[in-house]
Amino acid sequence: MPTQEFFNRPGSSPQRVLFVVDSPPFYSGNYERAMTAYVTGLVGDCGVGGDLAELAREEDPELCHELYQRFGSNYPDEGGVCRTCTIYPTPGYFSSAGTIYPDSEWGKPHIRRAQVKQARKEGLAPFKEVMRFAAYCSTAMFLRDVPPPEILERMSQRVLAFPKVFGGGWWSDGEELTITGIRVLREIVIAEQVTTCFPALPGAAG
Repeated sequence: MPTQEFFNRPGSSPQRVLFVVDSPPFYSGNYERAMTAYVTGLVGDCGVGGDLAELAREEDPELCHELYQRFGSNYPDEGGVCRTCTIYPTPGYFSSAGTIYPDSEWGKPHIRRAQVKQARKEGLAPFKEVMRFAAYCSTAMFLRDVPPPEILERMSQRVLAFPKVFGGGWWSDGEELTITGIRVLREIVIAEQVTTCFPALPGAAG
């Protein structure tokens, strides 16, 4: 599986395709690589999820072969480590003081109380206003292109089977992951020229 830069479409708009799985209210950084390994049979440079990737290749070798040869992708993170997936913001949820809430909870008094409690615990002065951040409860698996419907269906079936196979972790308090949505996104970057540096701009000092 070749490593790709974000700008992976010569001759067209820079883009990448994401197979996104929403599973709130749990922070996806605790399981995104394990989920991707089980669904695709692919792992990044870190090797996390290798046992689940091996299981995937045993359970559906044809799917894993297709993803390896045609659709799977990986991208280097800020440290240069190639990864097969990333955490992704989840629509309809937000994070405050380390807790994930649905949007319907925004503005309720207990959100402010939790933020004040967290600030005091860390020896900090509480913010004057309640802070709201994106909730990263989604896993975005990197793809080179949009797979055909039959591939997407098989990937989705593996996503739905993942919670029972994985079994959760210390962060879940024994609760099983709940998959609330699966979607495919195409991210497109638009380049806009703002100035020209060479040849010299008119009137520039020589």
